[in-house]
Order: sequence, then C-alpha cells, then structure tokens
Amino acid sequence: MTRPRGSLASGGGRARHIAIALGAGAVVAIGAAACGGTSSPAPAASSPAGAASSPAAASGPHLPAQLLGLSKNTSQQVQAQARTMGVMLTNTHAFRHPQVVFYGQIHSGRVLQVFLAPWSSKALAQGAASAAGGKFFAKGIASSTGSTDLRSFPPGPNGGLLECGHVASLIGKQFFCVWSSKQAVGGVSFIRGAASSLSEAASKTAQIRSAIGA
Repeated sequence: MTRPRGSLASGGGRARHIAIALGAGAVVAIGAAACGGTSSPAPAASSPAGAASSPAAASGPHLPAQLLGLSKNTSQQVQAQARTMGVMLTNTHAFRHPQVVFYGQIHSGRVLQVFLAPWSSKALAQGAASAAGGKFFAKGIASSTGSTDLRSFPPGPNGGLLECGHVASLIGKQFFCVWSSKQAVGGVSFIRGAASSLSEAASKTAQIRSAIGA
C-alpha cells in the first residue's frame, strides 16, 4: 500500500519536527517544575480544552490519580507546566486529548512525569501507528530529550517499542523511557531516585503501561 506523500510514518520533516518539539518540551517542563522555575505556559486562548490531562475527554487509556505509589501532583505550578506540554502535543495534530501528569512532590522525594498521547485519526490514517512510524516517533522523542545510552527493552504485553536512556536535566541525571504502540505514544521521566537503573526504569514503564492499558 502506498502511503500518502509526506505521511507521518515516512520519516519526513514534519514527523522529525514534532519529535524534536516534544523532546524539548519534556525537558523544559521537567526542569522548570522540579527546580521551582516559572517558565510561562502557553496563552489560555491557544489551549485546547483538556489538552493537559483530562481523562474524561478522552476515550481509551488514561492516566490515573496514582502510579507506582505516588499521587498526582495538583499544585498550580505543576499544572501550568503540564498544560504547556499538553498544548504542545495537541498543536502537532498528531495526537488527540494528550495527558501530562506529574506524580510526587516536585521539591522532595521521588517524582514521575508521565505523558500519554493517543494517536489522532489523521496520524493513524498516515501510518503513524505502524511499526515503522511508531519507531520513528519514539526514537525521535527519546533522542531529542538529550537521552544518552539509549537502549531498547522488551515492550511487554502491550507490544510496540520501548526505549530508555539517561537524561541530563537541571536537577542532574535522570532516566527517561518512551514507548509507542498502535494506540499511543507515551513517556516517563524518573526523577530524584524514582528509578535506580535503565533496566528498572524499563520495568517500571512496563508496569505503568499495564496500569493504563497503553
């Protein structure tokens, strides 16, 4: 079957641009929130309803109130960072109702930043959920965060692709894992001891995927 010209799965410029933008957004959100920064969220006028984390608006998998023993952080500052990344994801038009959630206390203890971005109908029509398209997006997002020592791990029962690596952020080294499946793209940043190794980060990401059904 011939893919539409410029399709998301083709590895073209648009998909590459989206991957780089998502990676940059993840690093900014993680660093600013964890360090008490005040990077400005996108203007409310350009913020689609439910862009950050509105499970009720999305059909299919959603991020719960708790993951791996950590509760969702609902502070105003953290929600602003989540909205910024949610708007960025939505504005790519590759995803529908993306969800971004921080778990744990930002200034102390273990922290998880998780995003879940189901494919849009347009992205699905252009082959983004195919093995080649999903691999391109997942690898692009992972490498664009500045991940080093990027490794592939068994994706678990939900299939697709799972990549994990180290990330140098404003608060030091941390682990980042990204996955792609036929349903969605997702990623987890393990901050301040939330994971002690790449293999543990991969294992915990598989647990998270199982919990949210993605």
